[in-house]
Amino acid sequence: MEQKRLVVSISFNPALNESHQINLPEEFLKELIDSEKEHPYIFEIKNHFHIFFSSVLEFSAEESTIELPYVLANQFGLENNDIIEIKYLSKVLFCKDLQLEPLTESFFNTENYEKFLESKLSRFSLLYLNQVFYLTDDQDNTYAIKVKKIEPDFENINFSDFTTENQKCYIITNQDVNVDIVNQFEIDRYYEEKRLRRHEMLLRASEHKKMAREDINVLKLGQKVGENNTRTRQSISLEDIRKARLARFSSKK
Repeated sequence: MEQKRLVVSISFNPALNESHQINLPEEFLKELIDSEKEHPYIFEIKNHFHIFFSSVLEFSAEESTIELPYVLANQFGLENNDIIEIKYLSKVLFCKDLQLEPLTESFFNTENYEKFLESKLSRFSLLYLNQVFYLTDDQDNTYAIKVKKIEPDFENINFSDFTTENQKCYIITNQDVNVDIVNQFEIDRYYEEKRLRRHEMLLRASEHKKMAREDINVLKLGQKVGENNTRTRQSISLEDIRKARLARFSSKK
């Protein structure tokens, strides 16, 4: 199936927006069937500035038109009547390991956020590295999620089909995917607290050194004004410092 050029029509259809899928013209379906392309039907979409990937929800768009969900159009700066290029991807690999990073901190306040994420991901057909997708809860709160790491099911790959084309995105439909959720906010807080603790330790160490120098100076001054001053070196003790300070304070009277 050759690369084609289509006109963008932005859609607010919840089914498209919640799954980040597209709607293509009916003639696409006929061509896919006639050429015996594998399902799910996955496409690479690009303009002069961006490349992204999507599967098809429906084949009911007008001729030469692609219905693009608002979330994708907004994310990639596309407007109605823009021209995009679309290309079918064959033999797309299946995902096995997935690491996701919520970019909205309030996501972690969602009750049972892991189950919430799982239920929303069930509507997606594919994901790809560095993709940012959006999930909306029942209270219309929207959360941005980034694909931080994604790897295929190496055990079930037919390496004769392994090409640079099908490494760009991965199928997650009907797959037993290992999902790891990274709380970068907690990680950042941990290292920030660690940095602050180290900074405080360095300040205290600096203060202790300064106090030690001051105590030594006090001791030296006390030895100079004391009646029993000696030129022999003596070890400095807390009692010496206390006496030297008293001698110093006495000399000021």
